[in-house]
Amino acid sequence: MPGVLKPSSGAPAGPTIAIIGAGASGTLLARALWRRGQGCVLVEAGSVPGPGLAYATRHPEHVLNVRAGAMGADADRPEHFIDWLRARDPSADAADFVPRGLYGRYLRALLDEAAPQVRQARAMGLRRAARGWAVTLDGGGTVLADEVVLALGHLPPAPLPCPADDPTGDPTLGGHLHPDPWRLRLPGGIGAEAEVVLVGAGLTAVDTVLALRAGGHRGRLVALSRHGRLPQAHRTVTPLAAPAVPPGTPPGALALLVALRRAIAGGADWRAAVDSLRPVSNALWQAAPEAERARFQRHLRHRWEVARHRMAPAVADEIDRLRAQGVLDLRRGRVEALRRDAGGDGLVIEARGPEGAFALRADHAICCTGTSLRYGQGGCALASALFAQGLARPGRDGIGFALTAEGRIEDAQGAPVAGLWAIGPARLGALFESSAIPEIRQQAAALAARLTGAAG
Repeated sequence: MPGVLKPSSGAPAGPTIAIIGAGASGTLLARALWRRGQGCVLVEAGSVPGPGLAYATRHPEHVLNVRAGAMGADADRPEHFIDWLRARDPSADAADFVPRGLYGRYLRALLDEAAPQVRQARAMGLRRAARGWAVTLDGGGTVLADEVVLALGHLPPAPLPCPADDPTGDPTLGGHLHPDPWRLRLPGGIGAEAEVVLVGAGLTAVDTVLALRAGGHRGRLVALSRHGRLPQAHRTVTPLAAPAVPPGTPPGALALLVALRRAIAGGADWRAAVDSLRPVSNALWQAAPEAERARFQRHLRHRWEVARHRMAPAVADEIDRLRAQGVLDLRRGRVEALRRDAGGDGLVIEARGPEGAFALRADHAICCTGTSLRYGQGGCALASALFAQGLARPGRDGIGFALTAEGRIEDAQGAPVAGLWAIGPARLGALFESSAIPEIRQQAAALAARLTGAAG
């Protein structure tokens, strides 16, 4: 089929660089290496390299939450994606929020062009070899590489932090609890009139609502989250000429909040103020003392997330319409327990909110708490093996990996590990922003230059 890579037996030019994971991060790095005349070996367990979890969706209603004009794969050509689109559809506009599945096709096209070797296997471990590394695969094979880059991306949602009590030991409570919305082919056996509780109210929950409605679901929906806030909406605004946080601002949560409020009071749209910080957010984060980072995580992180990761305008309008019609309700509360209802044909979600304990009865519950990056909690055999060997350690709050500023993995003692790197969301244990295409393409360009420069 078009866009699907076939494994190649040819050796890449120059040193052997193995990239573990062929989602967006691995794809952008493979392309950046290719643009420098350097091949690579991609190790990917999935059958279709390129789109990864975020861009593999087949639902056309799942659109990018960034305008197409900013989604190019190349750090020096952010317009590359819109140029690719216009070659296929001259009416494509840089301001469009296009389907994520279409962006997945773009990523597959990039890999077709770069033509790396592809090993369709799961990486299970690493060991030192005479020259570099030996990557062990689940089928018993091995990839020898001078440099290894971990582009592991996101894991499925962590289990809900509460017991799912069932006398039979069934963690799905008889098929009424769905722990991973990405593996659920919606409507996925959920009846058209079923009452559904979505645990979480972020972009994953929004995607799930849209997919349910597109699949013919017409029942009542409840989004239950600790903070009770949906993502904000994108709107066209005038960008700020400079970051809302002036140079010399003391690094810290309160100073950040004061600077944003000052910019808004001065006439800036809050969206423009938030977006202005994107080029400097990682530097601000790394300059902040650990106590200030923790303060931000406790008090501001959620407010930042709903302002920073926004819905496309048409998506926000649809969500507003469903809420106005009473189809979608938003509840604030923390899930404490899940159990089957007395009749066994549904479940009960016990939660606690600002006004005390309450219970919701539903036919189905879907975990929409978002993906996980806590590799040490299971779900990634390679990361677990690296942690057990002491070749790596988790990053801040158990997220991703501990890294140097250049993206080199640090071992259990905090020393950089020669020839072992991370890219993309795997860097979120050290960085504030590292999961979106604009940040990943910058990392890919810098890492490709470093790898080819060090090799050559």
